[in-house]
Amino acid sequence: MPADFSQWLTKAQVAERLQVSTKTVETWAKEGQLEQAAWKRPEGGMPLAVYCPEDVDRIAAERHGGPATGFLVPATTGNGNGHGTIARREAQRPSEDGRAALALGLSEFAAALRLLASESSQSSESASESARLFLTIQEASAVSGLSPTYLRRSIKAGTLKAVRDRGWKIRRTDLEEL
Repeated sequence: MPADFSQWLTKAQVAERLQVSTKTVETWAKEGQLEQAAWKRPEGGMPLAVYCPEDVDRIAAERHGGPATGFLVPATTGNGNGHGTIARREAQRPSEDGRAALALGLSEFAAALRLLASESSQSSESASESARLFLTIQEASAVSGLSPTYLRRSIKAGTLKAVRDRGWKIRRTDLEEL
């Protein structure tokens, strides 16, 4: 008598439950971490790949419900141009001294983030100052919120000044006066 696979999970269900891609689910099945079976639906059709719910629960517990042991720190080996192998080592739970060093590292990290944010706002201000003088019809439409058709009609009617240079170009100041 064939086994009942109707309660087993599909590849998409497993991927969603474990928060991974379906390709990862296939890889785990090939490696033997997940038991896979072909289930013939009662209504017929092609067999469907299904996965053992107990294996999915085990992997979910390992990935999401296991004890917090730290985080993964990438350690690269190779010649430094990105073509080396990447070895991953798991960071151990910090000791009392380690926690103090970690807190110090986090404060330095926060300071670096604040500095980055301030530089980012300064660069966005300088980018707006160096905005181009002339805009294409599409750019002018995006800036003004007016449709390209309306802008073309305004140019043709003479209510909006524009120059012809590989398509219509509209001066920013003329667009703001519209």
